[in-house]
Amino acid sequence: ATLSQGDAAGLSGSVPPVTGAFNVREGFTEVKIPLIQGMPFVEDLELEGAYRYSSYSNAGATSTYKYGGSWQPIDDFKLRALWQRAVRAPNIGELFSPQSIGLSSATDPCVASNNPGATPNLQALCIATGAHVGQSNTCNSGQCNVLTGGNVNLKPEVADTKTFGLVFTPTFIDGLTATVDYYDIKVTGAVGPQAGSPQGIFQGCYSPAGGITNVAAQAASVYCQAVHRDGTGGFRASNGFISQINANTALLNPTGIDVGVNYQMDLSSVGWNDSGSLAFNLNGTYQDKAVSQGDAILPKGDCAGYYGNFCGVPDPKYRFNFRVNWTSPSGDWLLSGRWRYIGSVKLDTDYCICQGSTCVVTPSTFDLSDHKIDPVSYFDFTAVWNVQIGRALCRE
Repeated sequence: ATLSQGDAAGLSGSVPPVTGAFNVREGFTEVKIPLIQGMPFVEDLELEGAYRYSSYSNAGATSTYKYGGSWQPIDDFKLRALWQRAVRAPNIGELFSPQSIGLSSATDPCVASNNPGATPNLQALCIATGAHVGQSNTCNSGQCNVLTGGNVNLKPEVADTKTFGLVFTPTFIDGLTATVDYYDIKVTGAVGPQAGSPQGIFQGCYSPAGGITNVAAQAASVYCQAVHRDGTGGFRASNGFISQINANTALLNPTGIDVGVNYQMDLSSVGWNDSGSLAFNLNGTYQDKAVSQGDAILPKGDCAGYYGNFCGVPDPKYRFNFRVNWTSPSGDWLLSGRWRYIGSVKLDTDYCICQGSTCVVTPSTFDLSDHKIDPVSYFDFTAVWNVQIGRALCRE
C-alpha cells in the first residue's frame, strides 16, 4: 500500500501493483539424422533440425526453428554449425505494468535558450506540438514528467543466431575436451522504452533524419505523438508528459567467441598413487562487438568494452570462469577453487562509438575515477565432506 500510494517512491511517483495474464499453446518437433559413420575422413556426419509453433493469446502466432549439422573427419576433432530462430514473448511486467507518471531529465529543443529558430521549420513544429513561442523553461530543474509502463500491444522479440565451432577431443591426451565457437546473435524488436530515453523522443520528433521538411507530417509521427504538453507548453502538470511506454524498438547484435576446456586426470598417472584426482574447467568469452540501437531513429553503437549514458551497464570484452576440483581417493572429500574474471570497461562518452552518424566526443576536462573500471577477479573456495553415519542392526 505504501508503494502504491507513492509514499516510499520519493519524487518519482507511485508504484502500482502489476496484474495480468495470457495463454500460450505450443507444438514442436525435433530430428537428428546420422548420414555417414565409420568411413575414411567421415567418422560421423549428421544433420539436425527442430521447429516450434507457438500461439500467444495476446501477441499472436510465432514460429521458431533451427537447422545445422556436424562433421567429424577423425576421432580428434569435430566441426559443427547451427542456425537458429528464437523468440522471447514479453513478460507480465512488460505487458501489464500500470502506466504512471514519473520524472526524468531531458533538454527540450523548443525552449528559447536552445534557439529553436536555428533549424528550418523547428519553431513551427514546436508550436504545432503545443509549445509556446519564447518560453524559457518547460521542466522543473530539468526534470520532466515522463509516462512509463506496460504495453499490451507488444510483440515477441526475434533473435537470429549463427554459430560455427570446433570440438577438440585429442586421442593423445586422455581426459581433455576443448571447444571453440563463434557466435553472431541479432535481436530485433527488443522490448524497451520508446526511443530509449525522453531525450530520444525529443530527437525523433524535433531532429528527424533528413530534417523537418513537412511540419504537419512530422507532427503526426510516432515520436511527436509521444510529446504531450500541458497548457503552459511544458511537462509539469499531470496532462503534460513525455510518453515512454514499452515498445518493440531496440536492436541488439553481439558477436564473439566462446571457449570451453575440460580436463580430468587421476594423480596416479603422474606417480602420486592414492592421491585422488584433479579436474580443470575453463569457460570464457571474448566479445568482439556488442552493437545496440535503442530505436530506429537513434544511432547504433558498439558497446563491447564500454558503459555509460549510451551503453548503460558495463559490457566487458573479456570474461571467464576457471575452476579446479580435487577429489579424494575415497570420494568423501572435495576441495574446489574458482577464479571469476571480468574485464575492464571505459566510459562511452570519452570515445566515438556511434555508427552511421556524426559522433561528438566529449571527454571531461578532468580525470574522473570512473572513466575506466579496471578488471576485477573473484576467488571462491569450497570444501565438501561427505559424512556417512550408519548403524548396523542385528536381529536373531
